[in-house]
Amino acid sequence: MAVGEVHVPKTLKPCVIALAQEKGGKLAAMAVTWIMQSGHEPPRIEISIDQRHKTHEAAVNLGSLVLAYATPGLCPAFDMLGSTTGNDPGVDKLQLLRQKGVRVEYTDEGMPWLPDARVNLLCDVKPTVTTEDGYTIFSCEPTVNLGGSGDDQLYYAGRVEGARSYLTAGIPTIVP
Repeated sequence: MAVGEVHVPKTLKPCVIALAQEKGGKLAAMAVTWIMQSGHEPPRIEISIDQRHKTHEAAVNLGSLVLAYATPGLCPAFDMLGSTTGNDPGVDKLQLLRQKGVRVEYTDEGMPWLPDARVNLLCDVKPTVTTEDGYTIFSCEPTVNLGGSGDDQLYYAGRVEGARSYLTAGIPTIVP
């Protein structure tokens, strides 16, 4: 089994992209600049999102996000996410990403994901802390690996009835 490599470029640390769909069907996407693992059983990831971002609004409204872990070749395409906001009239992040060669697909439920990313974790999210400077810390619990270029990898998903459970390419796998 291959061990996944998550590239950490100078402009994005780490190169993880949070994706969701806004109420009008528009893509909400942002580079996650603060991320940490906060639990094992169940696995949890904490991320920070500025309350002024459309991704924040989408996360609160939907209760879910996709965390896409980019490959080294994909990271440069996301440089614009830190300087382009979907709050500006006429800004279409989906169009901007596609112009840079990024493929965006959608689940049957309408959640965007990046098939060329190493892995795409669909996560249930809950806001946990609001900071004084206008950020919300979200607790993310991965529920499904939607796939990506790292489909050969296992991601630990906690225990199900005492057995270890892993996420592999969209299919929960139980390992006794």
